[in-house]
Amino acid sequence: MQLPSCLYFSCFSKIFERVVYDQVESYLKEHNLLYNFQSGFRTGFSTDTCLIHLSDFIRFQMDSGNFVGMILLDLQKAFDTVDHVILISKLEAIGLGHDIVLWFKSYLCDRQQLVDVSSTHSSFSKVTCGVPQGSTPYCF
Repeated sequence: MQLPSCLYFSCFSKIFERVVYDQVESYLKEHNLLYNFQSGFRTGFSTDTCLIHLSDFIRFQMDSGNFVGMILLDLQKAFDTVDHVILISKLEAIGLGHDIVLWFKSYLCDRQQLVDVSSTHSSFSKVTCGVPQGSTPYCF
């Protein structure tokens, strides 16, 4: 039995994405570009470490006689709201090399999408924001 070619691509894509992630994370750490308490997408950090830090900060401030206020925002589907132009400009601003920025541009730009409901398709539209989320392409 021969596997569909998209499974090979999906496997290669996952490995390649991990290599890019590891290299970018290493660059960010090496150049001290991450907030010390950045918890998302970091090894050894979680929502628990974030909440512990926040709770400790609030308790310390209250024990010191200070008032503490907080505004919480929940961006539903936050990855769908990432503007490609802003993301690319931030990657350039932190000093990532020209080639890696070009790779991110090619990964994000010129994507199109359509809606398929019961085999009725919309027309294609250009995707200008959002980042791909570890989805495996369907095999036809």
